[in-house]
Amino acid sequence: MSLDMIALLTGVVCLLVIQLFIASRFVRCPANKVLVIQGNVGPGKVMKCIHGGMAIVWPLIQEHHFLDLTPLTITVSIKGALSKDEHQVDVAATFIVAIDNKPEIISVAAVRLLRLGLCEIQMLAEQIISGQFRLAIGSLTIQEMVRNRERFLDVSRNSVQPELQKIGLALINLNVTEITDERSK
Repeated sequence: MSLDMIALLTGVVCLLVIQLFIASRFVRCPANKVLVIQGNVGPGKVMKCIHGGMAIVWPLIQEHHFLDLTPLTITVSIKGALSKDEHQVDVAATFIVAIDNKPEIISVAAVRLLRLGLCEIQMLAEQIISGQFRLAIGSLTIQEMVRNRERFLDVSRNSVQPELQKIGLALINLNVTEITDERSK
């Protein structure tokens, strides 16, 4: 073999190794997750969030994690909450929440929820929902809750949603399953 042939083969092998290295740095993000890249991701940025698609993650200067967009079902049972007309009310409801897929809220979720498991996220959301749902109950009379269920749902959504967004979650659905007051027991 001539020196030219050895140099050519060495060049080809080097190109293949470089291509394989770059190909191994590609990270694909499935549609039900958000890819969060941390580290040096651009001027003045420490984090980049990608929903679906792919990106190159460079070793030593970047790391990546995934946020799961799987909806969580949270059942809340409020006992003895005071309504606006000062009656004790028991209310059971089911909330479905998930990490919001709006870009500005995804970055909030990446900061607040990135290393938490689904159970930890569910417990955090349940605490927020319980407090805000109790406030919604206290802002209406028992008659308003029972007779105008749509208004009760709107007041509850408007109370819960902004607080969930502060940690990067979105309220997908709310279903009140039971309302009882102290007189009906």
